[in-house]
Amino acid sequence: MSIDFKRIQKIKRSVSKVQSTPEEKYWKKFKYPVLSQQFGAVTHIDFAQTKPYNFSITCPSRVQIFSCASSSEQFSFSKFQGPVYVSKFRKDGNLLAVAEDSGVTKIFDVLHNKKHPVRSLKKHKRAVRSCYFSNNNTTILTCSDDKTAKIWDIPTETEIETFLGHQDYVRSGIQNSDQESLWATGSYDHKIKLWDQRISEKDGKNILTLDHGSPVESIISLRSGGLLVSAGSNEIKIWDVISGGKLVQTLDNHQKTVSVLTTCRNGSRLLSAGLDQLVKVYDVTSFSILHTMKFPAPILSLAVSPNDTHIAVGMSNGQLAIRHRKEKEESEREKETVKTKFDKDFQFFLSRENINRDLMNDVNFLVGQKRATKLKKYDELLKKFQYSKSLDTVLKNDNVELTIGLLEELHSRNSLRRALAGRNDKELRPILEFLITNITNSGYSKLLIQVASILIEIYSKVLGQSPMIDDLFITLNQKMKVELETQKELAKILGGLDLLFQTSLK
Repeated sequence: MSIDFKRIQKIKRSVSKVQSTPEEKYWKKFKYPVLSQQFGAVTHIDFAQTKPYNFSITCPSRVQIFSCASSSEQFSFSKFQGPVYVSKFRKDGNLLAVAEDSGVTKIFDVLHNKKHPVRSLKKHKRAVRSCYFSNNNTTILTCSDDKTAKIWDIPTETEIETFLGHQDYVRSGIQNSDQESLWATGSYDHKIKLWDQRISEKDGKNILTLDHGSPVESIISLRSGGLLVSAGSNEIKIWDVISGGKLVQTLDNHQKTVSVLTTCRNGSRLLSAGLDQLVKVYDVTSFSILHTMKFPAPILSLAVSPNDTHIAVGMSNGQLAIRHRKEKEESEREKETVKTKFDKDFQFFLSRENINRDLMNDVNFLVGQKRATKLKKYDELLKKFQYSKSLDTVLKNDNVELTIGLLEELHSRNSLRRALAGRNDKELRPILEFLITNITNSGYSKLLIQVASILIEIYSKVLGQSPMIDDLFITLNQKMKVELETQKELAKILGGLDLLFQTSLK
């Protein structure tokens, strides 16, 4: 029984690939980008919490409602007294609050696409920069540049509470998800204040004050309100409210001001966006960075749809970027369609087989013998142990990967010296030129340095007989010295990095 001769395999340069983590694969599924130019800087984006998860974008002159399904505008509001800065959906998605530069907050009925506001809240003296609907859907918090935050009763348009105490613009506010009487506000006076509506006015409703250390741009709560996250300057700070406002961790991964914070995946991921054009994703348990997304301009607003299929980003140059990920149901539907098509084709095949079964019974089949494959010339020479001729043939093909494959095979047979010895200047030139060209290739350098060392050892005694060969050997020697010096420097750098890693772990 004959054994097939193993042909020479091409050796490709190995390139180390960084293995993607499951988290990176998840975020890379957000494809199909839609980039549109709006009527000014996109200062705020908010998704409705109910299907079909439409979202609002706020520009200085108008508020637009976009369809989550088609990423296109459905309708807009534009008749305002001045610039608008924020628009916020109520939890049921029926009402939309729009805050104006005049200090008025208007409530629109988006369920019936009414262009005129159904309520107007008019007690603020300066621009309203943030608003937040309460969990019971009947009240709303507004935060203003007049250094106050107010809670309003929506049906009666009356002011219920006014939070006094900030010394600068109040730019963000939220309600505790567990305790409806607890609110938090963030201000440019560097302070985050927690307020309790249940406390009487004379005792002061401010129950806790936290110092972020820089103007506070955004605040959100995590873990059912147990943790409070604030963003200001290039820092994000995590506070344990239950422990009396203890600072848990500070994140300074952004290079410029962090403008907005949000969460996704049922609150298990924290997202931050900033003027450095980056969106960063954190794990809320370890607060380690899981993924980073780059955008073409400084980011002012960011939102993720409740079903985690859309990411919308608003930028200072007026661009709106929307990234979309297919839902699991869509993928399953596509797989089911493919499976159904396969089943139909297979059933058709079986029906054809049944029709011709009787005819096929009378047919005699001839099983052919396996045809011998023809070897290449260099494989034939290698099979006959004519190593020098095989190497010369491969060098004439001018194929680097094939030549490396043959040299690897000769090295495994301990026949490199035999293949390289006994050459005249014409036969020696191709192998020297090959070494000079490829010895600095990091994927092949280890093997080629061995080949060059064998050549120098064999032909060092006959140098001086051919000026052409002498010049090639000198060039090869210089290349080897450069490569060896490079390897030494890399070894030093790796040693230094290992020391740094060990020190940081300790």
